[in-house]
Amino acid sequence: MFKALFDKTDITEVRRHEDRLRKRLERLGFHVSKGETVKRSSHLKKLKREPRSAGFKITNVSTGDVECGGKYDLTLEEVEEFWLREYNKWNIAKWQEKRKRREGQARKDGKSIFLW
Repeated sequence: MFKALFDKTDITEVRRHEDRLRKRLERLGFHVSKGETVKRSSHLKKLKREPRSAGFKITNVSTGDVECGGKYDLTLEEVEEFWLREYNKWNIAKWQEKRKRREGQARKDGKSIFLW
């Protein structure tokens, strides 16, 4: 599994990593937004104010559907895992398309795509 190496205590590095993930997901057709959500803490006593934390939501740009984190409950690590999963899908599709084009050109030329 891929893990980013950055100092999670340094706020500038965390923001830089968030921006990097936003740009990477935009290239794949997704939008990442950051919002505030109520923490999942059923074991806490009833407080005057609910504990809150910042989370992320990922939406599909072309359809507008929420892919995950509808209540802004994704962590930065979960956003990174989503990006890696989608990037791998995109990369596999890209290489399959290249292979089809190469096979089509080889058939057209009467050659084999394999060198052996």
